[in-house]
Amino acid sequence: MPLRKNAILLCAVLSVLTACSSGGPVGPTGTITTAGAVSNGYSFKCSGTPSVNDWSAELDAVHPQNTIGGSLVALLPQVGPDPRSACTIAMFEARIEAMRRAKLFDSVEIRRNDSVGLRPQTEADGFWIWSENGALVASYGRGIRMILPVNPQRLDGWVAGLTTFFVNLKKTSDQTSAAINLSTVGLSNYYGYRGVEYLDLNDVRSALLAQADLTAAKTRNVAEIGRTALVMVPTEKAVIATWTASAQKIPNMANNLGVTLGISSYASILGQAKAIQRSGLFRQTAVQETDVTDPDIGGYDAIIWMKSTDTGKWYLRRKGRTTVPFKALVTEEPDKWISVVTDALSKTPTDMP
Repeated sequence: MPLRKNAILLCAVLSVLTACSSGGPVGPTGTITTAGAVSNGYSFKCSGTPSVNDWSAELDAVHPQNTIGGSLVALLPQVGPDPRSACTIAMFEARIEAMRRAKLFDSVEIRRNDSVGLRPQTEADGFWIWSENGALVASYGRGIRMILPVNPQRLDGWVAGLTTFFVNLKKTSDQTSAAINLSTVGLSNYYGYRGVEYLDLNDVRSALLAQADLTAAKTRNVAEIGRTALVMVPTEKAVIATWTASAQKIPNMANNLGVTLGISSYASILGQAKAIQRSGLFRQTAVQETDVTDPDIGGYDAIIWMKSTDTGKWYLRRKGRTTVPFKALVTEEPDKWISVVTDALSKTPTDMP
């Protein structure tokens, strides 16, 4: 089953560990690839007193890029006595300086922060960067954090490819977006939904279900076409199992991707069912959670159901008529969804002569 209809936007980036040496000549040495390093190895040799000037040759080659705009605040650790950590922090500073020289932002500020690995406690808009789990991590406002992509390039080449990352990062802070974002930093998973970062999957689930209820509540009444109907939605467990099986076919995806997509899909399905119930298409509409393939219509005028193995399609059967499949519509305008259901109801052919 293709991953669709959920406007899922997922961002996965890799961090490249850098090795620093406390030795070497005094003064700028630039970027080197050490003898015996792996083929794609990229390491930095700091001077005896590590500083951003150790990358002066690369920084001098940085040219202005397309401006993203807004502000960037980088929270970096205090420089300690250990030469290796001092070199790492100097490297972080060099990357921030490369962004400043590339004029990616309207303003760039470095602040010292003793709370290493902790997200800045702010709800202000703008880009934020901090050190976490040995890497630089970025966010926009309250949006989800993501690892700043690092690759084996000189700083002038590296900074030239950052625009897309920061543009997409800003999109994760959009409170009107239904996209779910997922990132992993170290051993911790983070979830982004409607411009807010969540650390617990259960909190994301609650937010998705609450939004589905809010969307269904906007449904307007339409003309009644029947007395009773039963809408059957698959169980959350079954939907998650389907999406998990599908996600496992995608290489290098996070282990909980299928669970996240499954919960999102289930919330959308439940919201569609509640919208039908609120629309007044039928005088009485019951919503039932059950896994069915070809249910009996019983005493209802119509039954509408979805199979857990295909969450992109609904099925409809009216009394005395043939079953009709129709596509699900994930939208925050429930009246458009009800229009799809009404159209399907009008097209159900009769089995009777």
